[in-house]
Amino acid sequence: MTELLTKEELLSIAVEHRKWLKNIKTWELHAQRHNLPSVATYEKCFGSWRATKNAVRLHPLYSNTDLIMIAERNAAHFTTISGWNEYADKNNLPNAFTFMA
Repeated sequence: MTELLTKEELLSIAVEHRKWLKNIKTWELHAQRHNLPSVATYEKCFGSWRATKNAVRLHPLYSNTDLIMIAERNAAHFTTISGWNEYADKNNLPNAFTFMA
C-alpha cells in the first residue's frame, strides 16, 4: 500500500481488522495478503506498535447507531445471551456483552 493515509484512516483500517493485531508477524502477513498498511506505517504514525494497539483498543468497534441497526435487523435472535452469542459468532456480529457496555 503506497497511498498516504490520515491517522484516522489508519485507525479505521486497524479497527476493521483488529483481530489480526495480535502481534507484528500476524499483522504483516494479513496486511500483505489484503494490501493493508504495514507495521512500519503504523509505528511511524502512532509512535510504536504498542501505541497503535492501544489506540485501536480505545476505539469503539461499533457506534450506538450501528448497534441499534444490528439489534433491529436481528431482533428475532435476541432471546438469551448464550443464544445471541452463538448466532452472533456464526454471523460475525458483536456479542451480547458489546450491547451491554
